[in-house]
Amino acid sequence: MKRRLVRRVDPFSYNLRRTQRLGDGDEKNDRYITVACASDSRLKRRHERRMYSSETREVKIADITPSTRRFSVTFKVLNVDNEKQITSRRDGSEHRVADVLVGDETGVAILTAWDNEIDRFREMIGQTVMLQNGYVSLYQGKLRLGLGRFGSIKPSDEKIENVNSENNVSEREFEEGGFRGRRGGRRHF
Repeated sequence: MKRRLVRRVDPFSYNLRRTQRLGDGDEKNDRYITVACASDSRLKRRHERRMYSSETREVKIADITPSTRRFSVTFKVLNVDNEKQITSRRDGSEHRVADVLVGDETGVAILTAWDNEIDRFREMIGQTVMLQNGYVSLYQGKLRLGLGRFGSIKPSDEKIENVNSENNVSEREFEEGGFRGRRGGRRHF
């Protein structure tokens, strides 16, 4: 039985593992034993650059689906609904949340604003702004836009005069559970 040291990447912790390969060279019957494990910061940095890169693509509201990621959209802030007080399940703190109706020439959507974002959107009613690096979520099967941790709102040079309020993408029903985020889609056995 041959013994060889092989370096393999552990995809869950992004660590390089030094493993011993036991077997006769036929890969089907070979077994691996972890001998040592060391962190590889280059691999982590490459992963972070890929996940949190500032490269976003410009989309229109009608083109947004639940699987849309890393996008920028220019819209006009139309209305801010009444805010609600909610309690966080994680730490029990109080938060404010409100729905903001936004739109462009292709359609309208609901953006969920939290805490101090609500006040910023109230000041922007009637203005055209750009959401950069936003995210899409489903709430009760309906599409919602959000700023998130990495998103930002900036004034736009482009002015939107006419808004297509008949095409509300947040009224469309989507099946929850069909999309599983960054870890892949639904598994079929």
